[in-house]
Amino acid sequence: MSLSENLKKLRSCKGLTQEEVSKDLNMNRATYAHYETGRREPDVGTLKLLANYFNVTTDELLGEYSSISKNNSLVTESKLANRIKELRTELDLTQEEFGKIFGIVKSTVSLYESGKSTPDDEIKKAIAEYFNVSLDYLMGASNVRNPYKDNKEQQLPDSFETPEEAIKFLLEQNVIMGFGGFDVDKLDDDEKVEFANSLLEHLKLLSLKYKK
Repeated sequence: MSLSENLKKLRSCKGLTQEEVSKDLNMNRATYAHYETGRREPDVGTLKLLANYFNVTTDELLGEYSSISKNNSLVTESKLANRIKELRTELDLTQEEFGKIFGIVKSTVSLYESGKSTPDDEIKKAIAEYFNVSLDYLMGASNVRNPYKDNKEQQLPDSFETPEEAIKFLLEQNVIMGFGGFDVDKLDDDEKVEFANSLLEHLKLLSLKYKK
């Protein structure tokens, strides 16, 4: 595919108009439209800007590889966007303050949080390390903020949303389940989630009280 075709496809997959893209990139709408029709070719700097915006390489944007993965580059990573905003607001950081920590401008942070652009691997890693969370948590693939604290102590998840997650957690608490005489099999799905979340809250309180 050509550059113009790739630009049009990428924009369409993100559900954006030409006006929205040009505004995000601080670019004249007519200029961007010419890129999509092939009437004009972007210079090297603009090409890199477009590639970063759509989270693809310049080679992919130029059509030098066979295809661009819809599952990766073309799908807005809404979970990642939500996590970034969630972590930022937890520390009461403004988008500008957040950006300064990672060497990016406020407008880029805004694009990350709106799902219109995604950070590269280095930025993702830096964000995860700064907020002491795993990359899986940052990407929304896990509800456990950090699987291991100090590489030794397993950390508790934030909460459970599905019966499967709840059952897995409950079955791992052998001592508690055995001492209490609880039978997971007798609980329905809603009760499993509710029970696991209640147990989780008590464990968190105990952890805070006796942690040294």
